[in-house]
Amino acid sequence: LERHVKTEEIFFALDEDVVVLVGKATPNQEVPDVETVKAFKLEKGKGVFLSIGTWHWLPYPLAEKVRLLVVFQQGTVDYDLEIKDLNKLKGVTFSIEI
Repeated sequence: LERHVKTEEIFFALDEDVVVLVGKATPNQEVPDVETVKAFKLEKGKGVFLSIGTWHWLPYPLAEKVRLLVVFQQGTVDYDLEIKDLNKLKGVTFSIEI
């Protein structure tokens, strides 16, 4: 999962549905609380707003080709991106049934 501790983020599914994985922000922890991680379907034409610190990973496309619009502050990828591999750190994987 990834998070941005200084930046909000918005995703729009432009032409196909996608699945989004999100977990609650953990401001005093280095890793997400896996008990809070949930998946939901983001329908085409709709968006999702992620508050500062929200753990997330996306998209999991439901079609072969998907276009997304991603909005965040310039420089976020370079200066405010934290990625944690939960499989390596905690032996955790997620399975999504469609």
